[in-house]
Amino acid sequence: MIAKAKNSNLQLVGNKKKCDLKKYKKRQMYCPVEGKMVEALGIPLSEIHRAALNPGRPEGTDQANVNSIYHKLITDPEGQKEPGSAQWDTSLGMWDMVYGWNRYDGFEMAQEAGMDIANSPNYEFWVVPFSGTAGERGRKQLKENANKDGGKESTAPEVAAMIANLAMVGEMDEPGSPFVGCSDKDKRARCLEIVKAECPQWSSTKFQTVWKFLGNKNGATNTLGLNYKQWPNKYELSQYFIAHNPWGITDQDVINSVDKDKKHSNIDANGDAYFRSGFYLDKNGKRFLFYISLNKSEMAGALPTNATKARIKTKADYVIVLAAVNKAGSSGVTSARDGFVTEGTWWNTNVIRTFDELYFIPATATEVSNDMVKGKWARHEQL
Repeated sequence: MIAKAKNSNLQLVGNKKKCDLKKYKKRQMYCPVEGKMVEALGIPLSEIHRAALNPGRPEGTDQANVNSIYHKLITDPEGQKEPGSAQWDTSLGMWDMVYGWNRYDGFEMAQEAGMDIANSPNYEFWVVPFSGTAGERGRKQLKENANKDGGKESTAPEVAAMIANLAMVGEMDEPGSPFVGCSDKDKRARCLEIVKAECPQWSSTKFQTVWKFLGNKNGATNTLGLNYKQWPNKYELSQYFIAHNPWGITDQDVINSVDKDKKHSNIDANGDAYFRSGFYLDKNGKRFLFYISLNKSEMAGALPTNATKARIKTKADYVIVLAAVNKAGSSGVTSARDGFVTEGTWWNTNVIRTFDELYFIPATATEVSNDMVKGKWARHEQL
């Protein structure tokens, strides 16, 4: 069944510039986003506004993909096989792209090269006209970009960015329950519901990666305004310590450390040093040994034994533990940290003195917004 445009004139905002749909060529095409045959309009490229940033590809356009689309457009006997989508902008008096950036770029390449495209003798770009809400528009962008095959789908950070935009425009609000006021658990559930509906291939294990970007994008930046920040990577704690510690330990100290085991330290793509559990260095006549923990249970598990063995083996003078208590949540973080300190103290008292200092990285929304921007630790304990 063909989905037809409801009106021959689109008036999306007030009484501004109108668009007469009757002047455009029409063609029946299968649209994967709509999941059915649709009536597409052939819009001249000169009437389409292509924003510089594709909301479905905030990391940038894959030129290799555009080149591939270009070659298919000029060689396929059907020309453009899938429609893009555009929304009439009454202020610009032009069609504003909703999705189909790479196809549009392929059309421009063909026009510049003087290459014909079947079914588009005047380089008409075939689109499904859109006139819905900002949330509906964002859903279609998510569905179109995140469901590609062959490695052409959006990346996890790009999927996260589109979901964050849906939250921003109110698509995840419910009657009497705005998204911003939800618990982190409910926010996650609402995000997952959107993903299951629009891009189910991202709803299982891949969603875990998307969620990490939503809650922890760019370190302290909290994309969804979550109440509790998770720390998925231990190296992040080490870099925070290198930047904010009372011992004067620097990047260069880590790089020049007597510990030459590359499993213990390295330099990231930005040129910043980091270290892992078991790393040690000498500073001001003292040998420091470091361990990093992401969960409150580790101090009651293998961490004390491993740290004790390493302290003996490396002849360390001082042992520092950098800790996050992931999954504790804003309501349970204090008791989780208390339990971590209690376990460390118990080991020192009843087994062997191993630990000297504990540093807890900011995690609650208040800690992230207040302590983190000042380079402070949420809690510091000397044992």
